[in-house]
Amino acid sequence: MNKTSQIYNALLQELQNKVYNPNKNIHRKYTCRNDVGIIYSMSVGQRMRALEIPVDKTAQDTIFPVWRGVKIELVTMPEYSQQNQLYIELQQMPGPDAYIFEIVADDLRRGIDMLPSSKGSTKQTLAILKKWKDFFTAGNRPILTGIKAQGLFGELLFLRELINDAGPSAVNTWSGVNNETHDFYVGQNAVEIKTTSKQAPYMAHINSEYQLDDHDVNRNLFLRMYALYNGPLVKTTF
Repeated sequence: MNKTSQIYNALLQELQNKVYNPNKNIHRKYTCRNDVGIIYSMSVGQRMRALEIPVDKTAQDTIFPVWRGVKIELVTMPEYSQQNQLYIELQQMPGPDAYIFEIVADDLRRGIDMLPSSKGSTKQTLAILKKWKDFFTAGNRPILTGIKAQGLFGELLFLRELINDAGPSAVNTWSGVNNETHDFYVGQNAVEIKTTSKQAPYMAHINSEYQLDDHDVNRNLFLRMYALYNGPLVKTTF
């Protein structure tokens, strides 16, 4: 059971043991290692879950993603902070299983918890929300395009090297499978993997500025590049 499920289960237990106004919500604060205070909430009457994440004022200009079963909006939480502190609130809507909501909520918690400081938490939150919006609206599109399959192949090549060096536990360093900021987090370092099938000179395509962002890296950010062609494998580390 992940941390988010534990907190929501504790809120359910509290509702069973105490009497509250059925029109109210109960809350529990979770403080990340970087001091970002996330608020877990549950409605007393319907037992609907919610998650509130503090963000800076840049979030006011954001058009939030929309997908079935979740409502996203900006709110304030005066009982936990100053009146002008904004929170992005994810609210579970009736219908979909609470388990799905808890998966999304815990992914947000982990994404913020991994940041070395509160700086960048707004950008991290928006990036994770976009990832889940893309997941829920994928429809009947192919699971992987040719370019994405090539990228996955490169990540698996690097993972094989790590497993050969460190054993099966190296699988835990692979974060690209969860669409995190960087593909691998090895100790206090991060590694971005790039794969190309084009001939020399080899060039790495940067998909977004997030791949160059080292705010969530305590030491060094590395680039490992693989060139695929009809011959021996060429690999380069920068």
